[in-house]
Formats: sequence, C-alpha cells, structure tokens
Amino acid sequence: MRAAIGIRPVRIEVSDGEADIFAKRIFDGLGRALATDPADLGKPLGKAPVSGVELEPGLYVINVKHGNGSQQQATMQVSRESRDDDLQMTIKVNSADENMVVIYAGSVTIPQAGQKQITAFAIDRFEWPNRAGVIPMTDVSEVEARGFL
Repeated sequence: MRAAIGIRPVRIEVSDGEADIFAKRIFDGLGRALATDPADLGKPLGKAPVSGVELEPGLYVINVKHGNGSQQQATMQVSRESRDDDLQMTIKVNSADENMVVIYAGSVTIPQAGQKQITAFAIDRFEWPNRAGVIPMTDVSEVEARGFL
C-alpha cells in the first residue's frame, strides 16, 4: 500500500557538524500548492544524517538548522517515480548566513579566456528572495528591492 501511494524513504546529510533536519511539504503529490506558514520549519526528521525516514509524495522544503546557528534550505521532490538517487542529498553548510554557500578561491576555466584565478565569495542558494519554494521576484527596481529587506 505504501509503495502504491508513493511513500518513499529519504536520506539527508549535512557537510559539516550537527544539524536538525525538518521537512515542510509545500505541494502535494498532484502538484497542488498547500497552505503553509512561512515561519513553520515543517516536520522534524531528526539530527543529521537522517536515513530511512518516509515522506509522502510532494515537493518539500528541507530546512537545516546547523549547530553554528545558520539555517539552510533545499528542495526535494518525492514521488513513486523518483529514483533512489533523487531521494538522497547532502546539504553543504559552510556559511553562517542563511541560504548562502561559500565558493572557495581557486582556478576556473572560462571558455574564451582560459584558466583564471578567482577569490572566495558567497552566493545565494536561490534567486531573490533567497528562500526555497518561493517564486523569485522579477521586474523590481533597486528602490523597491530595498523596501523588501
């Protein structure tokens, strides 16, 4: 019965240290949006790594509260058709800023310019407003964007 419904076990790890993992379903298995409270982290799944916890079909925001106080997010689609690899993730936690990832200094290859050295920088995980499961805002002036902060 569980397999027919599409309930599947997931595995979630974090790259560094201890973290609490939560899963908030934002769309059901048929793609219908669910009413959610933005402040709600979702169903607690336990301390990372989490393995074998079963989730119903749908789109989830996976919330990670890291021991250093940072909070990171990722999305995970769960369905009967999901490959086992799609139901496993490692969330990189290397920044204390919410939903930011540090890209370390190093050498990159640029097609028209060849090898270039870059300095370390941080980048948002998601488009503005940098939240998983939120439709990115477009056609917003700089003045309007500052009003959203």
